[in-house]
Amino acid sequence: MLRMSDYISSLGKAFLAHRFKRLSESFVDDIQAFLQAGGLRAPARAFSTLRLLRETPGLSVTQVADQIKLSHPLVIHLLSQLETLDLVQFEIDYDDRRRRLVYLTSAGQAEVERLKAAEPAICAAYDGLSREVGADLLDVIERLDAALAERSMAERLKAR
Repeated sequence: MLRMSDYISSLGKAFLAHRFKRLSESFVDDIQAFLQAGGLRAPARAFSTLRLLRETPGLSVTQVADQIKLSHPLVIHLLSQLETLDLVQFEIDYDDRRRRLVYLTSAGQAEVERLKAAEPAICAAYDGLSREVGADLLDVIERLDAALAERSMAERLKAR
């Protein structure tokens, strides 16, 4: 239902990106609060990074950015936060001393285990939301990703 007091919503389709961003921020903020209430310390935006480092330890910052599809500066910021929380540590790559490799600390390993324990509740909340709106949210996002991989939004705009 459209809330007329919401200026951005009243602007329609041309502002979908703004609304997607707002929804994303709302999801992240609410999940962050849920996870913090469960004792997790890492920022919710960093959990994919923690999971990646658990599955593939010793990646460079660039490799992390490539894997999670976030900008290099944002990944540096996230990793810096995680280092401050003692959840990751950096080691020099002895094959290329300019690179730093990232590893989870023991506290980081424990944080990932707590996150994995919270994932069923997060998935259940998304499942309930999907049922409520009558669309599988993950399926919609996967179809959007696939369509944009075939033809970017920039290409679609140029065609107009």
